[in-house]
Amino acid sequence: MVWAWMLFSGAINATPADSLGNALAKAKADTHKVNLYIEAFNQSKNTEAEKAEAYAAAGLELAEKLNFTNGALTLYKAYGSFLDIQGRYGEAEGYLAKGLALAREKKDQYHLGILEQAIGILEYDQGRFPQAHEHLLRSLRYRETINDVRGIADASVWLGVIQEKGMKQYNEALRYYRGALASYQKAGLQDRMGYAYNNIGNVYYTIQNFDSSLYYYLRSLDIKKELGDPFALGSAYNNIANVYTDLQQYPTALKYYDSALVQKEQAQDYAGIATHYVNVGLVYYHMQRYDEAERAISMGLERSRENELSEITLTAYEALAKVAYAKGDYQKAYQYLGEYTMRRDTAFSKEAAQQVADMQAKYETEKKDLEISKRDLELSRKRVQIGILIGSMLMLALVAYLLYNRYKLKKQRELDAELATQRELRTKAIIDAEEKERIRIARELHDGVGQQISAVKMNLGAFADRIQEGPENREQYQLMLDLVDDAVKEVRSVSHNMMPNALIRFGLAKAVREFIDKIAATGALKIDLQIVGLTNRLESTTETVLYRVMQETVSNIIKHAGASHIGIQLIRDGDSLTMMIEDNGKGFDTQQIAGFEGIGLKNIISRVEYLDGTVDFDSYPDKGTTVIVELNLNKES
Repeated sequence: MVWAWMLFSGAINATPADSLGNALAKAKADTHKVNLYIEAFNQSKNTEAEKAEAYAAAGLELAEKLNFTNGALTLYKAYGSFLDIQGRYGEAEGYLAKGLALAREKKDQYHLGILEQAIGILEYDQGRFPQAHEHLLRSLRYRETINDVRGIADASVWLGVIQEKGMKQYNEALRYYRGALASYQKAGLQDRMGYAYNNIGNVYYTIQNFDSSLYYYLRSLDIKKELGDPFALGSAYNNIANVYTDLQQYPTALKYYDSALVQKEQAQDYAGIATHYVNVGLVYYHMQRYDEAERAISMGLERSRENELSEITLTAYEALAKVAYAKGDYQKAYQYLGEYTMRRDTAFSKEAAQQVADMQAKYETEKKDLEISKRDLELSRKRVQIGILIGSMLMLALVAYLLYNRYKLKKQRELDAELATQRELRTKAIIDAEEKERIRIARELHDGVGQQISAVKMNLGAFADRIQEGPENREQYQLMLDLVDDAVKEVRSVSHNMMPNALIRFGLAKAVREFIDKIAATGALKIDLQIVGLTNRLESTTETVLYRVMQETVSNIIKHAGASHIGIQLIRDGDSLTMMIEDNGKGFDTQQIAGFEGIGLKNIISRVEYLDGTVDFDSYPDKGTTVIVELNLNKES
């Protein structure tokens, strides 16, 4: 099945191709002509590879001749990424390395960030995930240095892809994707937000958390509908259909596949159209409607062969073999399987030949580098000998200093550990005492004051027959009863807020639903609540702390945010629990949290830290607020 990942393509200038060709022919050999070459490359890179390569080479040659740094850096990155996509990894590495060296020489932080990202993607494409991760982290640091919000988000997305697809570290991937989402929200980049939601959905799909996956895919779909991009919409509908297929809700899956096809035909996404028919055929196969399955997959095979889409052709032959076998047509199944095997082996041979060519090119480059290194080695040897002598003397002094410093650090660590233990014990004692006091006050209000007021009401009722006739006396008596009723209700309400009965008897999920239902009943706020995976109760302290954090957060939103909508998610996945609360209110500057005078946010932070969890506040003025609490339930107190 085909998934939509984050795509970063350069913007293409709207200058018509003919006009651009005329402009290039007439242009003087100056920086303007370099920019025309860049524009021509961007226009042709997805449709006419040979022309694109010629434009890039000519533009780069002119930029180098003119010492036009910005143009050269742009083309080194663009040409290197273009070669990477074509699988010409050795050549791509050469151009990107030249660009990186030039950017370092010029101390150009912006292009250093871009080129480190491009090299990271090149390493990822070759399956070298630790190296890719290292380059992407450097890219992220460069972008943070110049506060390039979009660049920070782009690097974060690729770090998420490496964690998810390369290292299978799904929680880390989610952390990077959510960070990217916050940056895109800050920059107001709706299209990127859509892709970030989509990537989060992909992670949840991979770990088979289908409820969460569907939630994020639908958020992505809403944004893509607003933007009206048929290519993106086709991918979004396709992903949702894939989830419903795995949930075995086949009619719903077919409905979304049909919506995807409309968009893919509009976008002229030939690979997507071919894949659509194969996916629909596989749904019919699971429904045991084998004739319809064979027709759909055959259409997908025809489209894939027309457009030379080798991977989809392989998938189609394999699917047809399965259908034929299910129908009992073993001869056809054998023929389809033979086609699949032959094409797979041919593709593997081509790939192996390309890898050999890339290795040979790399070997030649390394051989030249080695010859240069030998000449430099002799000069370096004498310098090294002098350096060793000086280094030995410094080392003796350093060892003595380190031994002394090590002793000091050990004592400092012991002191810090003791202080941390004492802080943790104090925090635990404060929170435990606070909850016990809440329970005591709630019990006294309910069992003491509440019952006494109820007794007053009963005694007042006994005097009903003794009230003198007359509407004024009856009205005063009824007013007294109403006041007593109000007092009973208020005591019960305060008692419930102190310690909800649902939290004690039924657990966190029930208590949260009850709390939200009471707020939603007023009609002042629209609240969406999603609880996934909380079928069993948590440890009581964890439930109490999480309930207080949710209660405090929602109360802050009602008091300060001016929001009309709140979204709450409680998701448990194994030993990990995530609580996310989003609102569309006026937001705030998170860098000012430390200076806030109120105790609301500080209470939230201290309670989560008590559980060894983390809490993140993603908020910007006029952009709403997202509070994300993450716990490892293995660390429950």
